[in-house]
Amino acid sequence: MSAPLKDAAVIVLLRHPHDPEVYWVRRGDQVGYQPGFQSFLGGKLHPGDMRVEMEGVPEGPARWMRACAVREALEEAGVVAGVAEPVNPAHAREAREALL
Repeated sequence: MSAPLKDAAVIVLLRHPHDPEVYWVRRGDQVGYQPGFQSFLGGKLHPGDMRVEMEGVPEGPARWMRACAVREALEEAGVVAGVAEPVNPAHAREAREALL
């Protein structure tokens, strides 16, 4: 019997589009589930993800999953994605600390 599916999202971070590099994370050896596994940033949908507003993205699952992926990138790696303006590093640190 398989486990029920969970709503979750990942974000694939690339740089240098003509010679791409992909950003991966490695799960710590001390975690109970899949230690050492390499993956993209991401995780389970949280209720707060459904309240995030995104310009140009209508209400519904597409927006919720995008919000989830962006939040997970910040939580897991301190990466701020999906913003149009440069982010103040101090503000990014404060936001990450508030999430953790």
